[in-house]
Amino acid sequence: MMENTPAPDEREITILEYLKSLLAHGTRAETGASALQAAGSLEETSVGAPESMTRTEKSFPWFSAAAVLLALTAQLLAGSRIVFFGLVFYGAAAYCLFQASRRQEWRLPLRAQTKENWQYFSGKTWLLFPGLGLATGAFLLFNGQRFTPGASLCWVGGIFLTLWALWNQSGRDKPPRVSMSERLRKLLTEDRAWFFALLLVMAAAAWFSFAQLKRVPPELVSGQVDHIYTVRDILSGSAALSFPRNLVSEPLQYLWGALLTFLTGAQLSFVGLKLAYALANLAAIYYICRLGTEIFDRWVGLTAAFLLSVSFWQIIQTRALLGSGLVLPLGCAAVYYLFSGYANHKANDLLLSAFFVGLGLLTNKIFLIFPLAALVAACFWLMFNREAGSGRALFSAIAQALLLGAVVCVPLLRSLFDGPAAYLAPILSRVSDYEIALSGSPIRIFFGNLWQALGIANWSNRGSWVDGLTLNPGLDLLSAAFFVLGVCAVVFNLRKSKDWRPAALLALYPLLLLPSAFSLAFPLENPSLSRALTALIPVCVLSAVGLRAISGALLAWQPSRGSRYKLALAGLVFFSILGFNFRAAFSEYPAAYRQNAWNSSEMANLIWQTELNTGFPQNVWVVGYPYWVDARAVAIEANRMGQDLALMPEQLEQTLNVPGYKLFLIHPLDSASVAKLQELYPTGTIAMVESSVPEKNFLVFLVEP
Repeated sequence: MMENTPAPDEREITILEYLKSLLAHGTRAETGASALQAAGSLEETSVGAPESMTRTEKSFPWFSAAAVLLALTAQLLAGSRIVFFGLVFYGAAAYCLFQASRRQEWRLPLRAQTKENWQYFSGKTWLLFPGLGLATGAFLLFNGQRFTPGASLCWVGGIFLTLWALWNQSGRDKPPRVSMSERLRKLLTEDRAWFFALLLVMAAAAWFSFAQLKRVPPELVSGQVDHIYTVRDILSGSAALSFPRNLVSEPLQYLWGALLTFLTGAQLSFVGLKLAYALANLAAIYYICRLGTEIFDRWVGLTAAFLLSVSFWQIIQTRALLGSGLVLPLGCAAVYYLFSGYANHKANDLLLSAFFVGLGLLTNKIFLIFPLAALVAACFWLMFNREAGSGRALFSAIAQALLLGAVVCVPLLRSLFDGPAAYLAPILSRVSDYEIALSGSPIRIFFGNLWQALGIANWSNRGSWVDGLTLNPGLDLLSAAFFVLGVCAVVFNLRKSKDWRPAALLALYPLLLLPSAFSLAFPLENPSLSRALTALIPVCVLSAVGLRAISGALLAWQPSRGSRYKLALAGLVFFSILGFNFRAAFSEYPAAYRQNAWNSSEMANLIWQTELNTGFPQNVWVVGYPYWVDARAVAIEANRMGQDLALMPEQLEQTLNVPGYKLFLIHPLDSASVAKLQELYPTGTIAMVESSVPEKNFLVFLVEP
């Protein structure tokens, strides 16, 4: 790894001294591997600033400081629904940031792009024939709408052979491999500030990913129950190509949950599935770090990874079990390989991007927008790169991506072939009058939705209480403010750099909001945190860019006690972001969730307690009542997943022939069922169980043998 830094002194410097020297000259070129040490040697460049920053180092960056204070004030006003003044303050913040750029208080680092020739095909193109043959065989064998062993083997084999046929194996000059012990030695002796920051981010990511899995979210709702029962069916050997009864019908996330449950040998549970998707989300943190490093520098990559790992938007979506568990891991990987492929002329990376998009299409319908996003990014690359062969490379990359993507999506294509209505119905119900009549012109509704969706990070969202904090911004106060500053910084830098990557990153934000904006029939569902989840990828990177630009300016200032000032500033930002997201994800969200969800866990606890008191297992029923608790949720919480606890009032007489203890859970307003039970069981006892949440009380009717 090559560093454009002076040789270290003979004496060992402290972390504070290193941080001071690093950030005082933070505007010079940086190099380094990604935060998770996945990249090789990197060469990073910055544009638009001279080598010497003497004036900026000696004077306080007033415009940069004003920009961040004005942006924070604007976000406070936006969060309080004071729109006009929020926009005014954001406009003032943008003006100050522009003036700070003119005075060279900050600059944007951009990693150098590789200008090597494109290399396609490796002499194994003939493998396309058996690969496509296996894919065709898989398509035919999937006629039973199930992942049978033969069909699955043909599908996986088709993917492998197609990828191998298109994979470029011609070697490029690679830097010599460095042992892990040597890397660690360099980190501890030459790059201790980076090592310290990396440890902090890893610790924060691990804690936010796995903390309070049982408590957040605290109760089961019907959509989550469907998810759990689908995974149970897969573990029982019934792996369908699609699950139309669920909110998300695509199979991959359910297969992932079943695989992790099988490998760990644990009992299928709500907590276990949340753990499975939290583990998968570590891949999203890794790839967004590489994405930020690929476009800008390693500090932007590390900051983006930190912001994503602690984001309450990501945490809630990952744990809600409503179909978003694998969206970010696959989305981050697809976007990273897309940018890396075009920036470094790596056809293999573009193949990997197509591969992950194909897996995404087997995970969630919001990935239908990714081919368009990839095409837009390719057009930006083509516009900014006029070298010979660019057009041929673009069309060749598109053809290979479509071919590989089609092979990966064979199960989806078969499902569409057999029953297109089941797949298309959720889409048509939102984009047309398939379910209800549109309230006006589709074009007017669309652009109104898009305008609303653009404010999802800073203004408001209309997601449900199950998978979000309704009518709140999608980001915390600091991340939202730095997101706007990051957007402005990239826009101001475009006139200097002429680099396609920041422009394409900006374009990704509105593009990835389209799945939410296309809710034409139900505009009140827009903006949706779940349908716009992939927009969190450019949002986190751009927010990291804003933080990088402002921190680079503020930390370059040299007060008399520079080390303490810089450490205090870095700590203030770090722990403020942690605190805001912790409060949202682990306090506000579960409190709002518990107020709206039915208390199935308390009913399950009552079943356990009754069995403990009587010493006998109970015959338990949840008497049906409109808009009440899902009996399947009670069964899951009580470890009775195999039992059907639902009982309609007209079926109460059927319990007379059941021997043993009998326990009936009843809605407090269901007086008819209470009267019927008292008629059937005159010796039965009834009691009101008080819930920890007001208005969630329920009745219990106990019959002893």
